[in-house]
Amino acid sequence: MKYIEIETQVSREEAEIFSAQLYDYAIQGVEIIDNYISEEEQNAMYVDALSFDNAQEEQVGIRFYLSEEENIQQILEEIQGRFPTQIFTHKVSDDEDWAHNWKKFYKPFSVGERMVVKPIWENLDQWQEFKHAEIVIDIDPGMAFGSGTHETTSLCMKAIEKYTHRGDTFVDVGCGSGILGIAAAKLGAGQGFLVDIDENACKIARENIKTNQVHSQLKVIQGNLVEAISETVDFVVANIFAEVIVAVAPSVHQILKEGGYFIASGILVEKEPLVRDALEKNGFEITESRRDGEWSVFVSRAYDRIRNEV
Repeated sequence: MKYIEIETQVSREEAEIFSAQLYDYAIQGVEIIDNYISEEEQNAMYVDALSFDNAQEEQVGIRFYLSEEENIQQILEEIQGRFPTQIFTHKVSDDEDWAHNWKKFYKPFSVGERMVVKPIWENLDQWQEFKHAEIVIDIDPGMAFGSGTHETTSLCMKAIEKYTHRGDTFVDVGCGSGILGIAAAKLGAGQGFLVDIDENACKIARENIKTNQVHSQLKVIQGNLVEAISETVDFVVANIFAEVIVAVAPSVHQILKEGGYFIASGILVEKEPLVRDALEKNGFEITESRRDGEWSVFVSRAYDRIRNEV
């Protein structure tokens, strides 16, 4: 199949949100093109003798792909209507040109105290530092969000590790690749419901669940956030956007048991007050918040609203 490769530029602050929201359309893959190398990354390269032309530009490139079978012009017009930006350069690309090249940069890595995330095409025996990992999560993110490398995913996984109790029931809202639900299951949680509105994400999540042999614990549901869930659970995790967290907070409260946890990330630091206010107004008591770079996670507990009003 042929794909149309499209490029644009957005501000550095908007890059992650822009990239994630592109998946509302028939996008087959997204790359952020940023040539800036942090001081930490430079030190890891062991190349002190080299000098870097390394100014941190205000704009970063976004490259994404559309099947030539789609209505390209209509999709681009919709994107431009939603995101005022200078689109676009185009070229035709073969599937093999991009769909697999990124894999060479995706390597095993540790998260939290006990977990290692491993791409399914890697052999952990070749990585001595992970050879005796307690919990290994095998992931092929495909075209779904959730390789584990993003700050928001890592923040959620660390919170799940801290707050999960054996046998807990839970919901993952906007499950993407399924990595958070798989982590919870391997950490000892019981029945989990992984919800995503995107059909492709649900397909990838099911494949990853099967690979990790936790299919007896986890059920993937294609649906609109928590509307597909009718029972109460011990915790809910949502790695989405601040505005969506605000919108679903009342529904999340309804499906949580008294004292149940809501782990919410995908929150830019400047959106913290917005989320904090929504949680407190909807019967949640915030017990912990953490930051990683420009992203935040809130951990809160659900209580009867009457308690907060007395």
